[in-house]
Amino acid sequence: MDIARQLCNKGDDVSPSLPSPDSTAAGNGEMSATLTSDLREYDTFSAAISAKRKTTAAKNRDHNNCHTLVQSAEICHRKKYCKVPPQQQETADHTIILVPGSFDVILLVDKQETTGVSEPERLLEDATVAELSALGTLFELRHLKVSDFMWVCRERTTGQELVLPYIVERKRMDDLAKSIRDGRFHEQKFRMKQSAVQNLVYLVESHGDNMHTSLPLDTLNQATINTQVVDKFTVKTTSSHRDSMHYLSIMTRLLNAAYCNKTIFSCRRDSLPECQIRDDVVSLMTFSEFNSASSKTKALSVRDLFLKQLVQLHGLSVQKAQAIVERYHTPRVLMAAYQAEGSAGEKLLANIRYGSLNRLIGPVISRTVYQFYTKPLLP
Repeated sequence: MDIARQLCNKGDDVSPSLPSPDSTAAGNGEMSATLTSDLREYDTFSAAISAKRKTTAAKNRDHNNCHTLVQSAEICHRKKYCKVPPQQQETADHTIILVPGSFDVILLVDKQETTGVSEPERLLEDATVAELSALGTLFELRHLKVSDFMWVCRERTTGQELVLPYIVERKRMDDLAKSIRDGRFHEQKFRMKQSAVQNLVYLVESHGDNMHTSLPLDTLNQATINTQVVDKFTVKTTSSHRDSMHYLSIMTRLLNAAYCNKTIFSCRRDSLPECQIRDDVVSLMTFSEFNSASSKTKALSVRDLFLKQLVQLHGLSVQKAQAIVERYHTPRVLMAAYQAEGSAGEKLLANIRYGSLNRLIGPVISRTVYQFYTKPLLP
């Protein structure tokens, strides 16, 4: 039996040596007993070889099944998390896949956040560049179509970039007051909401004692509260420019730690699923698609223009404007409804509900919109 085990360990190609029947007649009894014993040992050996072959075949099947499961998991991920239209499924080779250890998380800084100079000597004197460099943050200056700061995962070999679901709009208190007065405040928040980025951050930075602003401090504080409560932004307040840069540097390190071990697939902007930070596999859009879709000069539909027009009216938030546009898709449809209502048109929009709290737009906003679209001169 020890010989059978040794042969089994050596492989399947080894055959046992059977005893020769070439013996004298006197020794036939002894030979028969020996032959019977060897045949039993051979049967045991054959059973061991057969068991080993079955085990090897099972392992091969498991390996093939494992490979098939991996391929099926990848296909299921694409079908579930990246809803590519049928005609695009044949171009799967264009999908970007970033595996752990193949990419870096980089903070992108809008060039308008710096002094705007291109000379390296003068650029080092810029406060943003100097502070981030001193903190050892991996960053790059870029012309961003929306937001002031954002993060990308960049593949180290090809340079392909996927956008992490976080963008930041930075406002110093004096600039916040100016943006409210000239309408940029609502317009910028609207464009950030339309960017398809999941997490929107509004970074409010103190400016000295905040007393030299064009609007009262209470008005500015109320604007930031509305941004957090109504618009669902994450609002971060800092005491200085240095404090803001420290916040961005910490965010860069946290995002790098959170995403460095994930497998990331590229996905079209209009099919982008919600990103859960605990997931091992996530889908992100490319930077080129993000920037082109966020351009101010892109062709807008009538509905988009209608929405942008409504948010310029005093008291009309993005959520209220979206609720109105959901009911009346274009100005022409709204005007037709006003004509049908006659003098009662002032209350046409009052009972429309908006937002997660399901509140009513109310008579004041309804009258404002009515007068804007029906009166030749506003009061």
